[in-house]
Amino acid sequence: MWSGATWGFTAKDLGRIQRPVLIVAGDADAISIENTTRLFRAIPKAKLFIVPGTGHTTFQDRPEWLNPVILNFLDQN
Repeated sequence: MWSGATWGFTAKDLGRIQRPVLIVAGDADAISIENTTRLFRAIPKAKLFIVPGTGHTTFQDRPEWLNPVILNFLDQN
């Protein structure tokens, strides 16, 4: 899963996802922003939220920023 920018899926596999997807990552995450962005770009209806000042524990570090984004995403989809 961690072996590449698409986590074991081909870009073609990811391109078949036709549902809205919210991809969340911290700007200091163990997974690079470049790889996260590559994943985001491969999924047609994806939304991307990079949370500043967080790492791999984004949900615990900044719930006050993340929760409204998640709720808005769910409301729109």
